[in-house]
Amino acid sequence: MNVAGRGLLLVWTDVDDAVEARFNAWYDRDHARERVERVPGMLRVRRFVAEQGAPKYLAAYDMHDTNVMLSEPYLALRRSRDPESRELIPAFRNTLKLVGTVVAGEERAEGACCALLRPTGDELLSEATPQNLRAIVASVMAIEGVVAARIAKSEEALLSLTRQFTTRSADRFLDWIVMIEATETGAMQSAIGHLTGPTAPAWIADSLVTQLRFRYARHADARSVEPYSGPTQ
Repeated sequence: MNVAGRGLLLVWTDVDDAVEARFNAWYDRDHARERVERVPGMLRVRRFVAEQGAPKYLAAYDMHDTNVMLSEPYLALRRSRDPESRELIPAFRNTLKLVGTVVAGEERAEGACCALLRPTGDELLSEATPQNLRAIVASVMAIEGVVAARIAKSEEALLSLTRQFTTRSADRFLDWIVMIEATETGAMQSAIGHLTGPTAPAWIADSLVTQLRFRYARHADARSVEPYSGPTQ
C-alpha cells in the first residue's frame, strides 16, 4: 500500500526515571487512546521502545493527511490538557519531534521492530527529489522481511503551530526521518546496512540510527477512517 501523503507525527522522548512507570500507564491508558478515538482522520498510534540508541520511547501517529493536525478536535486536545497530562508532559526529556508528511512510503504490514534514521547532511537534501525518494523506498521494500518504509519531512506551518503548544523549550524538531519496519532484527539490520552503505545517498548514509522494538498499536474504528476534508471552522 502506498502511504505517501499521509500525515505523520513522531514524538520521541526520554522521561524522568521517577515518573517512568506512571508515564507509560498514562500513555497506554489515556493519551494514545483519546487521539484515535476523538480525532477524525487519525488512523492509528503506535508505541516503540529503543533497544539501541535514544531517546527511549517513540509514539508514531498516522493520519490521512496533515489537515488532521489543523482540525478543531485535535487542537482542542492540545489546548485542554487534563491534570495528569499537565504533570507528566513536562517530565519528557531529550524530546525529538517530526510534524509533517510522508513524502514517499510503502506498507505491507506493521513490523515487530523498527529503525529510525535521522539524516545529518542538510546541505545534501537537494538529492531528495520525489523520484529519488520513491526509488529508495522501493529498494528497501525489496529486502526480505521489510514490511514498511517511510521517508517523511516536517512542514514549517505545522511546526509553528506545534511550538505554540510546546511547554518544553529544549524540544528539538526534525526536518527529515527515514522509518523502516521489519519482521525481525536481521531484516531491519539488512535495511540499515543498505541505507548507510557505500552506495547509499550521502544524506542518508550519514544518518544517526536508532533501533526500536514494537510495543503496541491502537487503531481508529470504522467511524474514524474516512478522509478528513480540512480544518473545522
